[in-house]
Amino acid sequence: PLLAGQTATALAGNRWLLVGGQSTAGATGAVLVYDPATGARTSLPSLATPRVGHTATVLSDGGVLIVGGVGMSGDAI
Repeated sequence: PLLAGQTATALAGNRWLLVGGQSTAGATGAVLVYDPATGARTSLPSLATPRVGHTATVLSDGGVLIVGGVGMSGDAI
C-alpha cells in the first residue's frame, strides 16, 4: 500500500531502511530494507508501536534509533 510519513534512512552497502508510515488503514509498524541495485525488499520485525512522522537516526555503531511520531490513535509517542 502507498505510505506517507515513513522514514527512509541510508544504510551501508547502498541499502535503505524504510520504517513506519501511514496508509489508508492508519499508522504501520512495518520495517524493511530495500536494495535499489537488486530491487529486493527484506521485511524485518515490526515496530512494537506503529508510528508516522517519526525520526530515524543512524548511530556510530550502524544501528538506527527510531524516535517520536504519532501512533494509531493520533497521540504523540
